[in-house]
Amino acid sequence: MIIRWMTLVCFTLVATLAAAQSDNEAVRQLIQRLGDDDFALRDQAQTEIVELGEWALPFLQIAAQSHDDPEVRARAGLAVKQIEFNTKLA
Repeated sequence: MIIRWMTLVCFTLVATLAAAQSDNEAVRQLIQRLGDDDFALRDQAQTEIVELGEWALPFLQIAAQSHDDPEVRARAGLAVKQIEFNTKLA
């Protein structure tokens, strides 16, 4: 019985970590799209990142400070401000 429970816990942990890693990669991809040549894609990426909310903030703060693309830095900084504003309203 204990072995089954431990196995279930391990599978749950692995699935949770895999999902978190997938979410992190999705945020990184959205951040990259903030610098896309297509304005509509940049705008859509920014909207999607802001909708993710607070957990995206660490990624955005890093991008706003150190990304190579000035457009990404500017949009990431704006997204940080939008998320912080939305958080205060909630």
